[in-house]
Amino acid sequence: MSASIQQDIDSDNQKKSLVDMRDDIIKRQKDLNNKNEEIKLNLEKVNSSALTQVEYQKKISSKSDEISQLQKELRAKSEEIAQSITGGNSYCFALIFGNNSSESVDIVAVHKGEFPLYSLNVSVIDDDIKTVSYKEGMSVSDFVRQQDKLQVNFNIGDMAKGSGRRIGALDADKYKEKTYKLYFSALNGSWVQKIKLAFDKNGYVAFATIIYKSVVINGKIKYLMIDEMQQKEYPKSKNDLKWKFD
Repeated sequence: MSASIQQDIDSDNQKKSLVDMRDDIIKRQKDLNNKNEEIKLNLEKVNSSALTQVEYQKKISSKSDEISQLQKELRAKSEEIAQSITGGNSYCFALIFGNNSSESVDIVAVHKGEFPLYSLNVSVIDDDIKTVSYKEGMSVSDFVRQQDKLQVNFNIGDMAKGSGRRIGALDADKYKEKTYKLYFSALNGSWVQKIKLAFDKNGYVAFATIIYKSVVINGKIKYLMIDEMQQKEYPKSKNDLKWKFD
């Protein structure tokens, strides 16, 4: 075989080898591209799954917030129902009523608060007398009758929101200030009112009053002011009244 023929054979083999190498490279590149596409799809699936998980978490969090809000509303509604049954923090107090030029003035119990009052009672005591002394020779019945004059009890019953009711009369004194103490009790608790009566310069009875209740804090009795009122015609200033809680 001549040298030129051998050279042509070697050249053909070299070309074939190069073509084979090229085809192999192309095939490998395709395989690599396919792998990249597969990895890309897997990543997209992972990302989609992560996003779905985040969305689920957001939905769960939103539902938890809704449940928490519903629980708060339920507690508030339950508290409102309980207060409507017991009376909540409502109370009532006495005011003088009508033409007050005489020494006997009508008193009206006035409701205050958002809820009705139930089983309301009041005991009225002349705070200037306080107690009746037992005198030697006095019969028990006479002593009881004097005690009854000192304290008068009224059964008011139930009171609707914003209502008022006449409960009796109090005696005023043209020559001096009179003080009465009213003990109120209802289904929602008890409280006290002190009311002072005095004639103004025009000859009419005016009043000043405080409403308070006693609470126990750290084993000690404290007095909590609920309300305070005074007619402008009352002959004493607010600072001169010198209220005592007892």
